[in-house]
Amino acid sequence: MKQNAIIATRFSDPKQMGNTSTAVQMKSCKAYVQNSGFNLIGYRNWEAESAKGSNVARIVELLDFCKQYKGKADVLVVFKIDRFARQSEHHYYLKSELNKLGISLRSATEAIDDSPTGELLEGVLAAVAQFDNSVKRERVKLSMRNLLERGVWPWKVPLGYMNVKSSFDKADVAQIDESCAQSIKMVFSLFSSGSSTISEIARKLSKQNIVDYKGREYKFSPQLVSKILNNKFYMGLMIVRKWDNEEFEGGYEPLVDYKTFMKCQARLNPQSESVQKLVSNPDFPLRDELYCDHCEKKMTAAWCTGKSKKYPLYYCKNKKCSNKSKKSVDRAELEQEFYEFLKIIRPTQENVDRIKELVIKRYQERQSEFETKSSVLRQKLEALVQEKKNLIAMVKKGADYDDIKDDLEENKAKTRHLRLELNESHEEEFKIELLLDYADNFLRNLPKFWFNSGPENKVKLQRILFPKGIVYSYPGFSNTELSPLFKLFNTPVSADETVVTPRGIEPRLPG
Repeated sequence: MKQNAIIATRFSDPKQMGNTSTAVQMKSCKAYVQNSGFNLIGYRNWEAESAKGSNVARIVELLDFCKQYKGKADVLVVFKIDRFARQSEHHYYLKSELNKLGISLRSATEAIDDSPTGELLEGVLAAVAQFDNSVKRERVKLSMRNLLERGVWPWKVPLGYMNVKSSFDKADVAQIDESCAQSIKMVFSLFSSGSSTISEIARKLSKQNIVDYKGREYKFSPQLVSKILNNKFYMGLMIVRKWDNEEFEGGYEPLVDYKTFMKCQARLNPQSESVQKLVSNPDFPLRDELYCDHCEKKMTAAWCTGKSKKYPLYYCKNKKCSNKSKKSVDRAELEQEFYEFLKIIRPTQENVDRIKELVIKRYQERQSEFETKSSVLRQKLEALVQEKKNLIAMVKKGADYDDIKDDLEENKAKTRHLRLELNESHEEEFKIELLLDYADNFLRNLPKFWFNSGPENKVKLQRILFPKGIVYSYPGFSNTELSPLFKLFNTPVSADETVVTPRGIEPRLPG
């Protein structure tokens, strides 16, 4: 008696057409079915389904397809093992579920079967598929990073720019799309001036016939205008959101300068004081909350004109200040002093290590209080297992199986989903050691972090460290109070102490 077979094919990218496309896979699978003497009773194609996408959804779809042929199909034929699953744990989970349906797995291009040798080969191929997928993913990421570090955006550029290729047919630095670039500039110009709202800009531009270099027409809705105003790409910064918003400097020509962009951010986020401060003059980040030690008045900064050129100066503008000898200081000099000041207040490695030990100890003591996603999923899974036992017990006690058949099927589907989610959730668990290592690195390199940061981040860091401002003493900084959290790292602690900031203890300061 002939065995019945079903076929499942999938490919990850339309670029695979002609290589391992579903048409090629299907032809090979059908030939295998015919040569093996199987009777083909069904098939399913998944077009452009990436293995790194929604693994759970993809696996469930495949199982649901096979479930339709429960009791009818004997084998599932795939083109290759790596078309079936790209991770070993997914492979064996799928195979176990297929066994429950009475369906065996076969590959049209690989000699696997239910013999010991076939099972060994299958295991090796599953491991190789996972390794190959991981290597390809890492290579793609490295290739993307290489492009980004050269100022090239490897994905589709936003409206106002054009994707271009080099003479070697590789992605190259984006170019301005002259057909619609002026419209983008107008968005920033009108909004930064305060003369128009987002809705007014959208209404004004929607009346114009705006097309890109491909001739596609764009209607400027308020949503599109808002998206443009928030996109740092237009000021020359490329943000990769899927890499934790990592920033790269673009090699293309910006459509808007930094100052105009920040003015727009100030209007979009009026509560952000740091943005408003930076908009006024990003050349002097220390001016944010800088005070004169002699008169306790706030200092200012500006470009002052000399005989032949302009000089960037920080100075006290209080005419009644008791400091008569020197009321101004060169920007480079003051910021160099601040850089050295950060070295002085930087906590010792000994204190940082002790704090890390205490935090880890306390975290371990309280770890049971934190429910991770995995623990929640395990509890749900345990509940489903118990529910299944109860349903089976009801049948054993004489209940009609048909009455609880649907409940069992629903329980099985939920259990399947949970097991897959549980398998993928372990990577999402909180790692306290990684967080503390990052904090350690930050504290050890505090001056460099400040020096290499942009004006906005410098202001943010200053406010975190010195919530009451910075006091300048011509030269040096004195009476500058640290934040309570930063005081903690400058306070010697013993292994028996709790992580609480003692009162009245200040870090060592110049003089």
